[in-house]
Amino acid sequence: MANSAFWRGVIPAITTPLKADGSIDHEFLARHANLLIDAGCTGIVPLGSLGEGGSMSFEEKLAIVETLVKAIGDRAPVIPGIGAATTAEAVKLTRAVAALGARGLMVLPPYVYSSDWHEMGAHVRAIVEASELPCMLYNNPGAYKTDFSPAQIAWLARTYPNVEAVKETSGDIRRFSEIRELVGDRLELLVGMDNAIVEGLGAGATGWIAGQVNAYPKESVRLFELARDGGWKAAADLYRWFLPLLRLDFGALYNKYHGETERNLRDALDTAGAMAPCVLWMDEIEKGLASGGDGDGGVSRRVLATLLTWMSERRGRVFMVATANDISGLPPELLRKGRFDEIFFVDLPGEAVRREIFAIHLAKRRRDPARFDLEALAAAAGGFSGAEIEQAIVASLYEAHAVRQELSTELVLAEIRGTKPLSVVRAEEVLALRAWAAERTVLAD
Repeated sequence: MANSAFWRGVIPAITTPLKADGSIDHEFLARHANLLIDAGCTGIVPLGSLGEGGSMSFEEKLAIVETLVKAIGDRAPVIPGIGAATTAEAVKLTRAVAALGARGLMVLPPYVYSSDWHEMGAHVRAIVEASELPCMLYNNPGAYKTDFSPAQIAWLARTYPNVEAVKETSGDIRRFSEIRELVGDRLELLVGMDNAIVEGLGAGATGWIAGQVNAYPKESVRLFELARDGGWKAAADLYRWFLPLLRLDFGALYNKYHGETERNLRDALDTAGAMAPCVLWMDEIEKGLASGGDGDGGVSRRVLATLLTWMSERRGRVFMVATANDISGLPPELLRKGRFDEIFFVDLPGEAVRREIFAIHLAKRRRDPARFDLEALAAAAGGFSGAEIEQAIVASLYEAHAVRQELSTELVLAEIRGTKPLSVVRAEEVLALRAWAAERTVLAD
């Protein structure tokens, strides 16, 4: 039996959009699926394995599959994830989605219970036998604590002709070579991690089940094509652009027990190192490292020492970015050249940038920016930060609801005129900060 062609290429694990009341936004789901196919994706995998799939009702799952099958028609296959806590429910779901027009299945181990091969094998066999649809095995031992070994995968491939592919998410690139050695070209191999696609294609993978495609569909398809056709050298620049972004929240690190805060920081930094290459983002770093003497029992000093040691000794490719609203509160040893490569001063947005910010936040709230006078809004919001622009839109939405009107340029302008931005309320400090930054930093907008 020849493997289905749709296993090759970029297949998004599509997110499930929800409305404010928690119900599924089927209209958005349909639009989003077509946008992904327009970008060059070769299929759609709904019913995410660990999030949506485990929290949605059986009826909601079927409604999602039905929406997607109707939305994309023959343009690309819908390949639902078959995940359930029991084998009986998984078989029931398999038969139901097949009847709705699904053209493939992503087969998962059972939820909740970490099974051995005897139990997992019986579960998987029941799903595969319940339908003639082509199946892709999903191996994610980090999440399920259950590992499909290459030998077990090969046995399933020999036994069931409709087992056509494997989504390999163990994190061990050697698995691709091991599976290929046992089955040859019998199975299509797909990378199941966003940050291993270049390496996976180099090891023999032919497809990619990815999450980041939801946000960057065209860029993700381009990355796949560059890596497939030209290898690492061709894809390197775009691949670096996709580096994982990790946010370090200092507020979550601090602990009342002696030594626990430093240990929490070391654990967080070790996690970043394990995910390298990645970007480690520290927002408002002065809140966690401000030089406040011994007022906190020396915790902030010990945290600083831990961080400085890591910065000087780390070997992994962890690119660190930090923001600070009050740089005067940071210890000087953190600011010297060699700790951070550069210090940027990001001023309040100019008029062109403000116009873009208005468009972004209007669209985010499902308002067509073309219906608004963005030029007038941007001109009126001089001195506003991006957060203040967003709040002006939020406040004007409340006002529109109160007066039973559609949101309009006039309502937003009224809110802007009634707002005193921080650049006015704290004008002297803003001017002093600009003067300090003029000769000491790289200016940015």
